[in-house]
Amino acid sequence: MNRVLLYISDHFPCICLIWQYTNFAVGRQGNPIAATAGLKTMEILRREGTYERLIDLGSRLQKVQSDTLSSAGITHQIVGDPTLFDVFFTDANCLDYRSAKHRDPKQNALYNDMLRKSGIFTSPGKIFPSLALSDDDLEQTAFAMNEAAKTLASD
Repeated sequence: MNRVLLYISDHFPCICLIWQYTNFAVGRQGNPIAATAGLKTMEILRREGTYERLIDLGSRLQKVQSDTLSSAGITHQIVGDPTLFDVFFTDANCLDYRSAKHRDPKQNALYNDMLRKSGIFTSPGKIFPSLALSDDDLEQTAFAMNEAAKTLASD
């Protein structure tokens, strides 16, 4: 822990000032910045219509992803809830950890890499839709997914 703080203090002195004034309250058991972010997230999620919007965004992303991959002739499964999902490049059902292991991780990594090169930053694992997404963001994402699917299909 101390080596991490020394590295951070050398490169990001402003973060250490925050740590200096917040660390006394929590000791080693927690991270006050993460806790504050978590509390704010819960506050936002309690607002009227938030879950509906999040589910709508995720459903739209799932549909775009499935449509573009299907149009390119790429076998895939969209697995998960609209608020948290992943794409597996396989034609077999992914029902649990064991059945999901047969997916093609190289194709998944290539797909995610192509999305990142188009400015769509995805996790190497699951897709977490954000309430901050605008219609323009969704259009850009759809375009990037379409281009990535075409590239995968040509390989």
